[in-house]
Amino acid sequence: MKSRLLVGLSITLTLILSSGMSLAQDPAPVDTMWMDLFDDTDQDSAGFFNVGWIRFGEEDGLTNSIVRQTADGYLYLLSGSYQVIGAVVAETNGLPFINPLDLEATDRLLKQNNFSHPNQVITFQFNLFNMRPGSVLILATRMVQQDTADFLPVADPTESPAYALLIDPNTNTFSIGKYAGPFAALNPKDWAYFGMASFEFEGDIWYWAKFYLHEGKLRAKIWEGEMTDEPMDWMIAAEDTAPRVTGRFTMFAILGAPPGGDEVYIDNVLVQGFGDLTPVEPIATTMPTSFALEQNYPNPFNPETFIQYSLVEKALTRLEIYNLMGQRVRTLVAEVQPPGTYRIRFDGRNDNGNLLPSGVYLYRLTSGKQVLMKKMLLVK
Repeated sequence: MKSRLLVGLSITLTLILSSGMSLAQDPAPVDTMWMDLFDDTDQDSAGFFNVGWIRFGEEDGLTNSIVRQTADGYLYLLSGSYQVIGAVVAETNGLPFINPLDLEATDRLLKQNNFSHPNQVITFQFNLFNMRPGSVLILATRMVQQDTADFLPVADPTESPAYALLIDPNTNTFSIGKYAGPFAALNPKDWAYFGMASFEFEGDIWYWAKFYLHEGKLRAKIWEGEMTDEPMDWMIAAEDTAPRVTGRFTMFAILGAPPGGDEVYIDNVLVQGFGDLTPVEPIATTMPTSFALEQNYPNPFNPETFIQYSLVEKALTRLEIYNLMGQRVRTLVAEVQPPGTYRIRFDGRNDNGNLLPSGVYLYRLTSGKQVLMKKMLLVK
């Protein structure tokens, strides 16, 4: 499977550009944000390195669940007990490693970097090896990082909102839905759903799945065989007219009846992104009362940071990055914008797409005749 995957990955972008019910109109991903082939098990049976997988255990109230990499190169999930359900969770934002001997280093990674993006295409393999009646496999994404003042700020599976691909072998269906609110993840029957498709699942058979999210566009498909056997059309193609385009954590989870015992294998996870096609994100529903430019966060940063600003009147707006010699190195915004509060991602690159060197930079906001400027620090 591993050798066939390398061929498959080399043509993935071609498949994405040519497949899909409406990809003629939909943006296509342009880069790989992270991937995990689970082929480093000799040194990393815990799944901490290459891509760091966060698991939840007894300290979180979840007992007897298992998340580990197997000797033959898969991520193995075994559900345990959480309150009145059976569950297991494996979560990541694509961070390169979790160092159990130096959690402070992991904490810095989680606070300074996000290796994913809300707009993404997730392709993966799964094997429903042993699923009991009523149990489901979930891929949830756009999960929101908890307060970065906390140590190891991950996305709390019981609190974070998410968009989810729900795979149900009992009804031979899969669905796209979203949920929000405390413990909402544990009650799939109460989710808001955008579409469902039929698929005949069997135990101990490998399937591929693809979950596409771009702004409010939501797509999904499942197929058996090789990556190159991907069907042309999406089996679910829907749109959320009021999308939440935030959150960068992704999790695989099994939900079922206690005390658990469901077993699933995951392999060949590939997460691709779209670049900055629509980088400016309105983030408030109420109108600001003053022209403002916030301190970028995180700061210092590597390799990316976010800049938030507020406008009180419609005007030609420019947000530009300068080095300390006064040279403009990047233009992030140059357009007429209405009043509102906005947030934009800066990836540490200049206008030519090259990574900037470490140092202090100035970011300057101009709207009409008003100007504000602040400093930020890029570290490598």
